[in-house]
Amino acid sequence: MDVGTVVSVISIATAVLGVACYVANLAFRFKRLEQQAEHRKEDTAIILTSLLATLDGLHQQGANGLVTKTKADLEAYIIKSR
Repeated sequence: MDVGTVVSVISIATAVLGVACYVANLAFRFKRLEQQAEHRKEDTAIILTSLLATLDGLHQQGANGLVTKTKADLEAYIIKSR
């Protein structure tokens, strides 16, 4: 083999290895993003539950109007998103 062939083989191998590393890095990023999304989903559920409890407390104390409408909307959203 001449020098040109060896250089070509090395450059092709380097390119293939670079693409493989890039794809592996993307896979790790996607996995991390999915874990973060799951964590945010749990946080959002806690916040919505707390907000619903607050609105329910206001409703029980006699607050009507916007509190009642917002409480009903939030309950519908929670039921729909489950």
